[in-house]
Amino acid sequence: MTDGPTVAVDLGVAAEPVGPSGTVRSVFTALAFDAFLYCCGRFVVAPYVLRGCSSVPRRLFAASFSLSLALLTLVLVEVLDMLTPSARLFLWRLHLALHLFLLVILLPLVQCALLLRRKLHLSQELALGLALAPLVVWLQLFYKLGDFFPMVTLALTLTLTLTLTLTLTLSLTLTLTLTLTLTLTLTLTLTLTLTLTLTLTLTLTLTLTLTLTLTLTLTLTLTPTLTQVASEAELEGESLLYRPMLRTLGTAGVS
Repeated sequence: MTDGPTVAVDLGVAAEPVGPSGTVRSVFTALAFDAFLYCCGRFVVAPYVLRGCSSVPRRLFAASFSLSLALLTLVLVEVLDMLTPSARLFLWRLHLALHLFLLVILLPLVQCALLLRRKLHLSQELALGLALAPLVVWLQLFYKLGDFFPMVTLALTLTLTLTLTLTLTLSLTLTLTLTLTLTLTLTLTLTLTLTLTLTLTLTLTLTLTLTLTLTLTLTLTLTPTLTQVASEAELEGESLLYRPMLRTLGTAGVS
């Protein structure tokens, strides 16, 4: 049995069960983690960062420290798809509201009060009361800052998002196409190179084989002729060697 109704995804796959009890558990878990972060900032980090300060700056530092880390944790929770969607939305709104209250209202008020108390030597209650006037001026200035930054409508935001998405998709498509084209070109180049190399190797092999065959054929053909020529030359040389002796013997016999 589940705690509540299930939420169906667009692809038809059922997501994890969500319900009031699951959302409450997620919210209480996140708040307990925020308390743990506040204690770490108050009793571990603040004594080393704010040495010699009173308890008020340390508490404000711990609150800012815990809220900042909580926002970072919520980003990781959103990426990892942890907790329930309703709990994540509630925690986002809660932490953003607390962070804005801390940065826009509470910290400027305390800074103005501490400055008035130290400069004019006023009591804490009077300093807080007088700090409301500069706080109102600051809030008015903060509100007027939005006039210099035009607000973007939802339709324009969606159009820009779709345009960026299409641009990224086209860029990825072109990148993949170029990569495949280069891969095919390199493959064909390597194939042609190997083919030419094999062709040249076979041609050289056949040329060497034909050369050796012709050499052996000429050697076998010319060997008897050369042997006969050598024999005739040897016989002629012997006849030339013995011819003067025969002449001498003939002349002696005639005498």
